[in-house]
Amino acid sequence: MALGPGLFGRHPDELTRAVDAVLASPDAIPLLGVAAARERAYAPACVLALEAAIAATVAVLASRVTAPAVTSAAVELAIAAKERSLGRRLIAGQTAAVTGIATSGLAVEIVLGVAGAGKTTALDVARAAFEDAGYSVLGTSTSGQAARTLGREAGIGESRTMASLLWRLEHGRLRLDRRTVVILDEAGMADDPSLLRLLAAVDTAGAKLVMVGDHRQLGAVGPGGALEALIARQPDAVHQLVENVRQLDPDERTALGEFRAGDVGRAIEFYRDRGRIRVVDTRADALEAMVDAWSADLEQVSDTAMLAWRRSNVAELNRLGRERWAALGRLWGPELAVDGRRYAAGDRIVTLAPGANGELVTSERGMVQAVDAARGTLVAVMEDGRLQRFAAEETAADRLAHGYAVTVHRSQGATVDRAHRFADGGGRELGYVGMSRARDTSHVWVVADDIDQAVEDLGRDWKAERRQRWAIDSGTPATSPRDVELDERAPIAMRAALTRGRLQAERAAVAAAVPADPAPDLGSIQFERQRLRQQRLDLECGQGSWALTPAGDAARTLRQTEGKSREAASFARMPDMGWLVRRAWRADAKDWGLRAREARIRFDEIVGPELDRLDVGIGRLDDRLDELRNDLERHRDWLTQHPEVAMRLAALDARLRLLDHDRSVQRGVDRAVGIDLDQPGPRPRLPDRGIDLGF
Repeated sequence: MALGPGLFGRHPDELTRAVDAVLASPDAIPLLGVAAARERAYAPACVLALEAAIAATVAVLASRVTAPAVTSAAVELAIAAKERSLGRRLIAGQTAAVTGIATSGLAVEIVLGVAGAGKTTALDVARAAFEDAGYSVLGTSTSGQAARTLGREAGIGESRTMASLLWRLEHGRLRLDRRTVVILDEAGMADDPSLLRLLAAVDTAGAKLVMVGDHRQLGAVGPGGALEALIARQPDAVHQLVENVRQLDPDERTALGEFRAGDVGRAIEFYRDRGRIRVVDTRADALEAMVDAWSADLEQVSDTAMLAWRRSNVAELNRLGRERWAALGRLWGPELAVDGRRYAAGDRIVTLAPGANGELVTSERGMVQAVDAARGTLVAVMEDGRLQRFAAEETAADRLAHGYAVTVHRSQGATVDRAHRFADGGGRELGYVGMSRARDTSHVWVVADDIDQAVEDLGRDWKAERRQRWAIDSGTPATSPRDVELDERAPIAMRAALTRGRLQAERAAVAAAVPADPAPDLGSIQFERQRLRQQRLDLECGQGSWALTPAGDAARTLRQTEGKSREAASFARMPDMGWLVRRAWRADAKDWGLRAREARIRFDEIVGPELDRLDVGIGRLDDRLDELRNDLERHRDWLTQHPEVAMRLAALDARLRLLDHDRSVQRGVDRAVGIDLDQPGPRPRLPDRGIDLGF
């Protein structure tokens, strides 16, 4: 993809030769066992080294128990103070997370919190407990708005973007020590090079790092995936906030939980049944209708948002939104024209880049109070209530935009009353973030011919996971002859990968003497059972593989007629309608009731046998799962009775673990990232160009 545009117009063989040259580099490490890969996959050695360095550093921090900690009594006091200010009790997950973070003494903690789980409230309590004990608490995040939220809502006065924090650390403007706690919010959005730099600073200073985020939400723009990898590697350091307290409707909270877990069909079914999926047949009409709905919301709620994935759609929504805003009489005074955009008093704005000597951060929202067209400046009231002056250079198109609509990426971490999302792609993670911002209701606008097509299109998009995963977790570097493994001229990362492959092969040979481990079969059976359950759900809804079949048609017809029957019956009972209108609705209810009974008969004839078949299959898999669980118990008993085999496997496992901590490998990784543990003094910062193995 990178080379192709540069070779446009040349013979295709030129591209083949160029790709072959790249893959022939020692830094191109071949991977085996990459799921869904149709060709050989490769990873740069620098990426493997970076991931290994992060994993190793976090392992060291997770074993250190001398980091900042407070007593249980201090935590209880902080919790009680917060509950008094809120006028309610914290949920159990928040209490457990705060207690674990504050009292463990571990140098690294991970808080895994679903959207709307009250992470900021928990962090505020933890901050208070640490500060009351005399510790210094710093906040940081990749997103400027998230960093600002840490300061405004979690009370962390010293909160900066990750780039700003690292720059200050590396230039001596800020120092960490053994009495410092660093809270990294939206950790899933942190790119791996920046995270390693922060980890190195925390490790050197003996400080404590609390990583907060959700790998099921939006990830890093650059190389990332560390949060999910570290959760899997350090489960004892993970605190989970799984109870969503943002959405007012408990059913919507359940739907979002299913969305996050991958049960997209159930989530879509909820949105469809509640009328949250709005279908319009053209893009232009959909955007117009979405803005109309947003405009109507302004009379009922204080904060309503319009979200989209693509910038072109956000730009069009902003244009239409500003027109509605002006029609409502909310703009006044002279206008400032900048790069095709016009700003007046009353305009909603959002920052696209930091500025004003650190006073402005990315994705910060505000409202214009006054403009000076002659000087090209404006003054706005920002979200936290402060007055902010924008110089002429800070109103450029790459620095400032209208804030009637924003990208879903800019909305992560935000909470509004209502939200309208234009369905223009982005995958599951983006869909989950977009549909979890609102307390009241979230609506998704889909360009489709009808609701069934809209449901199908949403299912296709929202089932596509796009989150990054570490290369070392995606495949195993290919093994080669032993002499390459021992050749000091080979890249250290490659040699380590080859050694690991050899030890894994030896382990496989020893494990062959052990009765088969049913765990893999257990997983596949569970997966198959889940597939059949999903197929059954699709059949009941008439979607998925059943969409174009007679059974699917019968299921959809039944759902439609029963829905219409309930709707008509509901309207017929409304007391504020005239008796003639109610009589008409009663007639409609009777008519739809007859249609529903006919549809039920057809459903039972066509769909019933298929449902019975799926139920039988699911029952058989349930029985098979019971057998495999018994086999797993016998497998463990055998290992207990043959300790010599278990000891050999444990020794090989230990060698595999120690490989990551081997001194020669670690020195190679440290030199690669600009760190030399053999030299005294603080570790220098990592080079901006990334990791160079120097081979």
